Amino acid sequence: MPQVYLRAFLKEYAKSIDLDPEETLKNYEKAVAGLYGIEESAEQETDKSKKETKQEKKKLVYTSENVRGVEEPSAKKNNNLIIGFAAAGSVIVIAVLLFILTKGEPEIIKENPYEEILEVNTDRFETSQEVTDERVDSISLKITTKDSSWIRLLIDGAGEQEFIMRPNNQKNFKAAREFTLLTGNAGAIELFLNNTKLNFDGQLGSIRNYKINRNGIIRIDNPPVKSK
Repeated sequence: MPQVYLRAFLKEYAKSIDLDPEETLKNYEKAVAGLYGIEESAEQETDKSKKETKQEKKKLVYTSENVRGVEEPSAKKNNNLIIGFAAAGSVIVIAVLLFILTKGEPEIIKENPYEEILEVNTDRFETSQEVTDERVDSISLKITTKDSSWIRLLIDGAGEQEFIMRPNNQKNFKAAREFTLLTGNAGAIELFLNNTKLNFDGQLGSIRNYKINRNGIIRIDNPPVKSK
């Protein structure tokens, strides 16, 4: 770089950092001549000491500013934490309000009098008992054979079954109310209602019509009607 531009650069740079431009150029010239650093006169040393003291003060101020500059991010960080906590608190408050509003008023449970509860439970028990009586498996019928027999059986007046039972055979049936039975060889079969043997006027080779319910067995004149 040409000396003219170099000297102009050093002069402007010295101004920007608060140094004496003339003194800086003198030091530059001494450095070029190889004389920079040689002991100067007492007067020059005194002036130089004053300038250095001035520079140290300025340097101290510069350092203090740096310290304050380092503290600024910490203050900013604290502000960010405060803002973050405030935002979180706002979210919690909004969530609680929404929960309260959506939940609505608490349901008030009214305690019913003991007599009313007892009456309701009694009705429920009676209704349940009636349903139990109408179950399909309320009564059971077992038919066993000593000899071959043809049988037509109606279950609760609807479910028709017609079959031939061979000797030493048995079948089991269930109904809600009753069985209606037609047999072509009444003396060859035995009937059990809920595992209790029934007594009836069965004779070998005789045709009989019976109605069987939970009260027992009775003979009827008309045979069970075949469903269409």
